[in-house]
Amino acid sequence: MQNIKYILYILSSFFLMSCGESFFDSIVEVEVPAHESNLAITAHLSNLDEVSLVHVTHTIGILDNENVTPIEDAQVELYSEGQLLQTYQYERFFEYVDFDGDVITVDGYVNSEPKLLEVNKTYELRVSTPTYGEIIATQSLVQPTSILSGTYEENGISGIFEDIDTNGNDDDDRAEEIAIKFQDKAGEKNYYAVKATGFYDTVTPNGIEEFRQPFYLTPVDPATEEGLNALILSDATFDGKAYELKMAAFGETEGLKRIEVILSTITADRYLYETTLINYQDNDGNPFSEPVIIHENVSAGNGIFTMSAGSVFTIEID
Repeated sequence: MQNIKYILYILSSFFLMSCGESFFDSIVEVEVPAHESNLAITAHLSNLDEVSLVHVTHTIGILDNENVTPIEDAQVELYSEGQLLQTYQYERFFEYVDFDGDVITVDGYVNSEPKLLEVNKTYELRVSTPTYGEIIATQSLVQPTSILSGTYEENGISGIFEDIDTNGNDDDDRAEEIAIKFQDKAGEKNYYAVKATGFYDTVTPNGIEEFRQPFYLTPVDPATEEGLNALILSDATFDGKAYELKMAAFGETEGLKRIEVILSTITADRYLYETTLINYQDNDGNPFSEPVIIHENVSAGNGIFTMSAGSVFTIEID
């Protein structure tokens, strides 16, 4: 019986090989539909903004080799409860040449004197151009969450890199610790973003001047994730409780005078956008990864519009 099975196996192998090149290398032509370019926006507005910025661009097809060209004729308006609140003007910040020799323009639509955003109000961002028509996105500014306390400890966290030097010391495997405590609102899903900036004195020909430099933050709590320029987290594990968030901070320590920590209460749209975008970036270059759909909330177009309410806490350095 075993010999019969073996013979059948050999025959089936010969059959597969006899199918020839066409069996293994069949080519199926898939017709890609023509891409219709849409407006696309990125706007993350906050009640702490000193300058309000909206980035406006357009989509391109998967087979298009052209670069995205700047859109300079858009009408960008922010409405509050149906009333026009502020408008934005196009500004070209700078240009640079990438590795392929293409000129890349960094631009945006700016309002340098933004109106104060109010909590519990609904805002509508309207963007339109003669070429692409109008797109609309809506957000509500949530109530900010205050930081109850904050601490800083130099070299307060170890085991960041799991790296010990040749002498058995872990001095190079330490980071500064920034910790804040805040009270989460009970009975609702809340999302947060945290960033920290150090303030220093420097000697200049005009005397001593203050400068600032952001800290690079790394999560200690596994429920916290690295966002685009801040740590992000949800209250899924501490709903309604006072929560202490510990962070590993990397930055200049010499001459540090104080640290400003900003805790922003963000919308679900902001949280979902950042987590899906991070997953997309992490999967880039992996041919076996599942496709990641970037979260967006724009009607009749593409993009993301979010709002956040931030509170500031200052940690004085002795």
